[in-house]
Amino acid sequence: MTTLPHLLAGPVLRRTNKRELTLWFATSVSPQSLSVSVSGEFGKHSYAIPESQILQLSPKLWIVQFYLQHSFEAYDKLHYDIVDLAFNRSVLPKNVFYADNQRVDVQLTDTADYIIHVPAETHTTQAQTVSLS
Repeated sequence: MTTLPHLLAGPVLRRTNKRELTLWFATSVSPQSLSVSVSGEFGKHSYAIPESQILQLSPKLWIVQFYLQHSFEAYDKLHYDIVDLAFNRSVLPKNVFYADNQRVDVQLTDTADYIIHVPAETHTTQAQTVSLS
């Protein structure tokens, strides 16, 4: 029998602005054994995934829409990760990382219509802007 990876799909950054961050992902393990880690100018915080943001579709398939309300500053760089609480390690597969194995940061703009994907340790002028509309 083949063991499924913890993370089956995602994480997909569904929305981010100065007031919220929403991630979507599918997992083969109960999301109650996972946490979402978010760090930025405000420090690093881990958040349990509320039961109301979890939908179990089968014995090995959970869908999570993680919604975090927070007061972010414009042009903050945010870093997010999904952590297995039992092993205190990331469940993100290597293919969601850049070649240098550093996680992509997300930088907020002063409007809700754009986010900027910023490779770690890269100056903002080299970033790629992505429209959400």
